[in-house]
Amino acid sequence: MRRRLLYIYLLLIAGIIACETVIVEAAPNFYFKQLSQQDGLSQNFVRSIMLDHDGFLWVGTKSGISRFDYHEFKNYSSVPDSAASLPGNLVHFIVEDARHNIWISTDKGVCVYQRESDDFKTVLWRQKALQAHSYLLTDDALFLGGRGVIYRWDYHRAVMDTVPVRWKDKSYAFFNHMIPWSEHCWVLSSRWNGLWLLDCRTGEIERPTFCKEKEIMSVKVDTQGDLWISPYGKGLDRYIDGGRKQKHYDVSNSDLTNNVILDIEERDGSLWLATDGGGISILNLKDETFSNIRYTPGNIYSFPYSSVFCLYKDRDDNMWAGTIRGGLFGIKEVHMRTYRDVSPGNHYGMSDKTALCLYEDEDGIIWVGTDGGGLNRLEPKSNRFTHYPNTYGYKVASITRYNERELLMYFFSKGLYLFDKRTGNLRPFTLLNDRRNEEIIHSGISVNVDYFDTDKIHLFADKIYTYDKSTGSFTIAHVADSSRYYGTVQRFYSDKDITYLFGRNYILRLDHAKNAAVCLLAFGSKAVINAACRDDEGNFWIGTDKGLFHYDVNTRALNEIKTNMFREVTSVAYANQYLWLGADGLLFRYSIGEDKFFIYGESDGAIPNEYLHKSTLVTRDGAHIYMGGVTGLLHIDREIYKEYNSLSPSSVELSDVVLDGKSVMNKMGDTDRSLRVAWNYTSLTLKTMVREKDIFRKKMFRFNIEGLV
Repeated sequence: MRRRLLYIYLLLIAGIIACETVIVEAAPNFYFKQLSQQDGLSQNFVRSIMLDHDGFLWVGTKSGISRFDYHEFKNYSSVPDSAASLPGNLVHFIVEDARHNIWISTDKGVCVYQRESDDFKTVLWRQKALQAHSYLLTDDALFLGGRGVIYRWDYHRAVMDTVPVRWKDKSYAFFNHMIPWSEHCWVLSSRWNGLWLLDCRTGEIERPTFCKEKEIMSVKVDTQGDLWISPYGKGLDRYIDGGRKQKHYDVSNSDLTNNVILDIEERDGSLWLATDGGGISILNLKDETFSNIRYTPGNIYSFPYSSVFCLYKDRDDNMWAGTIRGGLFGIKEVHMRTYRDVSPGNHYGMSDKTALCLYEDEDGIIWVGTDGGGLNRLEPKSNRFTHYPNTYGYKVASITRYNERELLMYFFSKGLYLFDKRTGNLRPFTLLNDRRNEEIIHSGISVNVDYFDTDKIHLFADKIYTYDKSTGSFTIAHVADSSRYYGTVQRFYSDKDITYLFGRNYILRLDHAKNAAVCLLAFGSKAVINAACRDDEGNFWIGTDKGLFHYDVNTRALNEIKTNMFREVTSVAYANQYLWLGADGLLFRYSIGEDKFFIYGESDGAIPNEYLHKSTLVTRDGAHIYMGGVTGLLHIDREIYKEYNSLSPSSVELSDVVLDGKSVMNKMGDTDRSLRVAWNYTSLTLKTMVREKDIFRKKMFRFNIEGLV
């Protein structure tokens, strides 16, 4: 039989994707990635979470274990009369020891995962399945908390024995937590029988004098050495100096959401508290203030479940939450948010999913013109929207200032209107005269408006009109080559002296003093202009259906910014030596000085969206960027992205090889990683895993298979 030697090479193409670490300076929003039975999880009650050294995420539930490779789950459960399956289905914990052995505790005993055979071996003690509800990892051994006994797996001797202890008051309760408090003292707790202290030098176990609670849900020793205890239904207690009670927190004296705390995890100077009914409360250890991640009715951005059973911080600082009914959630701090459409009266989003145009008034309020939902008002400080029912059904194509109290806006196919910001009332505004106004309304073109100087407003329609409020008169600008002017032009920069505009394939410079426009750049049939912006040097960045271009105003040089990451650019905003781009439905940031692109996705807060030029806005203070589009309005906290540290390159690893539906990964060599494949196999499946800090980010990579003939 002829055989071929197949060598598999997986290559992450350098430069295709750049990653970054954000310098966090402001209170973040959160992105929640849910993984439930619908995604292949064995059961929605998640009781334990663990990331192993190979990058697999192990999830313990009430119905067995699920292993996640960030593409799909592989489930393991107890099989009757099988010595190679899990001994039981209800999982107490999953842990990987220093020798990379994975230990699983179930209601029917403890077992160890066998990588070579992809099954399990039950751990026996005195010829019965060993029972343990907790663990403690040290450099030399793994300790398991049993019923009044502590088991020890010695790494060097590879044997299981017990820790000699001397009880002052013997208990046969399971140890649900075992935590070192000092060099020679461990804290032991049970669910129903309180707390003990173990002196590791003498082996003595005795009751502490400082805590008499019997029902202990969770115990944690933080990085400062303080002991935190959550008695059932009584909030949270903090002990310092070997037992002196320093602080008690509950719903009556703090912003803690619920007094039942099921788990405690520490991250970045804060305690994350899993509550039964109040979501997750986060206690800042420095200022003792709470922030909360919880379900808010009507708020689609809030955490969708109230009962959280366990928390886990992996080695890459990612937070995971196991819920009682909703499965597993990855939680990531983000500094972007995409506002979407909500029901009438709901203040957490827009009255329509599409943001057609944006305007920031002198008070910093963002006014959003939607595609059929009328006008919306966004208060940036509270992130709350106000909808105006009298504008429902209108497509708001452009908005600008009229005076301190009123806005001028164009409703597509309806005409120009003045909107009172205080009362919400509308009154019509006539362009030139009644006859011409009606002609423009029914022409199918959109009128774009711009307040560019005191009492002066540009109206870009079939012609370029200037309205002088002080005289109530209109003038029409002269366009040097009027044959170029067809359709409606869009403004991308203006000051008191000039305005820059783009049309389908050209850019105009409008001189206010001369009331005349000239063409600076024409693409002809080579490209269609979708968006443009002006940088600090006065040069232009132009988004087209053929990609991104840079135009030097002084030298008149037009250069394409080449990349294989996207094709069409529909939105572009300049801020502080960076460009923010909407391209091919995705969000990119371009570092001009480095000639480097960064991509952002749903895990960053940016959902896929066809971004639009008129709904792109950099706020007056430069701190925020808004980019609207067909499926929502994206808000970017730009201050967060001013600085970043590049991460080390991602690595791509082979996670499985499947021949004719059967895994043969265990047949590959540890050194040459080669595999001999018989000629008569009909299917080959390669599964890969990308190892990087941001496990939520969607990956873009290529791989080559060499030697396949």
